Amino acid sequence: MSAKERPRALFLTPSYPSSGASGGLVVTQERLRVLASFFDLTVLSLEGEQPATPITEGSHLAAGHLRPRRLWVWLCSLAYRLPLSIFRNHSKELLELSRQMGSRPFHLIYVDHWLMIPAAYHLKGPYRVLHLHNAEHQLLERAALQMKGIKAWVTRCESVRAMDFLRRWLASFDEIHFLSQDDLNITQRDCGYTLPAKVFLPAVQIPCEPGPLSNRQSALLFVGSLSWHPNTEGLTWFLAEVWPWLQGLRLDVVGNGAPASLLAQAGKHAEVYMKGFIEDLDAYYQSARVFIAPLLSGSGVKIKVIHALAHGLPIVTTSIGAEGLPELDKTGLLVADTPTEFAQFVDILVRDDEVWQRCSELGKSYASKYLTGNSFADWASEAAMTLTSAPHSCSY
Repeated sequence: MSAKERPRALFLTPSYPSSGASGGLVVTQERLRVLASFFDLTVLSLEGEQPATPITEGSHLAAGHLRPRRLWVWLCSLAYRLPLSIFRNHSKELLELSRQMGSRPFHLIYVDHWLMIPAAYHLKGPYRVLHLHNAEHQLLERAALQMKGIKAWVTRCESVRAMDFLRRWLASFDEIHFLSQDDLNITQRDCGYTLPAKVFLPAVQIPCEPGPLSNRQSALLFVGSLSWHPNTEGLTWFLAEVWPWLQGLRLDVVGNGAPASLLAQAGKHAEVYMKGFIEDLDAYYQSARVFIAPLLSGSGVKIKVIHALAHGLPIVTTSIGAEGLPELDKTGLLVADTPTEFAQFVDILVRDDEVWQRCSELGKSYASKYLTGNSFADWASEAAMTLTSAPHSCSY
């Protein structure tokens, strides 16, 4: 397909993914790169830092700012009848820019995240796709179960508001994309929609070989943005409930945004090292013995988990951490939901080389089969051809 024949796509996302600082940004980077291979791509987002070398060659338009998470903002969200997360990403400047974009001809409108639904209101392209990163209402509902008092009540209210919002807006799209079959089933059940839906597991780069077992320290590795509540919550639980059962080990925690309470808790343990954000994690994946993902809430496929699988690093996680992966028995994941069982699985992987090797090989084999990203690339290629030849009668 020549440059002149390439269809045009508008990609809406809350923030331009200048780094892979969170799992959501990693997925957005992947979607951008793939779509840019088949479309002339324009990106619309809230204002934010753009890398010196953009992910795509297309134009990037930005306006508005993320509102803070404050009581007055929540009260305003009630007045506007919008979930708090939507209202925080809902600015007059962004909406005005989207209105201006509505006069431009695009073959595909790709809305990356439910947060951008209001900005997509005025965009009437021939084919509109919404990409849901999570079953958003379930994510909030689970978070509320781990909270107390007014915070739990507000979070539960936000779960109901998120579900009501999705019920109102899903029908305005031609197709919905999910990262897992679990999220699709939950959203379809709770939000009552019957639109075409597709599941595309996230893609990961698979290294040639994991680091040799002989070079690995008796160290545990945790990776994840610590400004994301499920990560902080899970790590807090691990340090309080699981870590006391483990002796003589080291824990490296990689991720930015750690709250003061977590830093204080980690500071009580000489063997826990808070590393902050690190761009290139290969050295950590190659030297760690066990990857931990102690998640008590959240939703969908966990990007941290599939990256560890791809690196052949055995994983101990919870049922929620393992959620969303098809044929779970072939992943090599060890799944535990109690502190003692979690500690026992970590101990087995630290001390038993045969079990470690088996889990490592299963993880890499699973990643090679399921996590290549080929299915989304096939969809994008077919969509580009279909929209170019018959933009008003898509059937891919």
